[in-house]
Amino acid sequence: MGFYERLVVPHIINCACGTKPIRYQRKKVVPMAEGTVLEIGIGTGLNLPYYDPTKVSRVIGLDPSEESWKLAASVRRSFLFLWSLSGCPVSRSRLTTRVSTQFFAPSVFARSLIL
Repeated sequence: MGFYERLVVPHIINCACGTKPIRYQRKKVVPMAEGTVLEIGIGTGLNLPYYDPTKVSRVIGLDPSEESWKLAASVRRSFLFLWSLSGCPVSRSRLTTRVSTQFFAPSVFARSLIL
């Protein structure tokens, strides 16, 4: 990845996906998740505040951007961030909920997401 893809795009996506109308939609959808959650395209973790801790036991974030992970440092606490499912410590059959609210992925990454 070049400079723009690594350092500029994650900030633009974070800004665009953090607008009031999108936050409103997140607030409606994300709290429905339960159990062990796989969030595809977790980005900077904008959904994390909306998970209901009484219903969600674990959130596993999947995203190809290490820069996004760094931006998420303030909200990610004990959440697990992965680049691909090959390193996932939970079997796919045990993933209770899959969430993807905003997902922008390179085609190579998207092809690896067959669940």
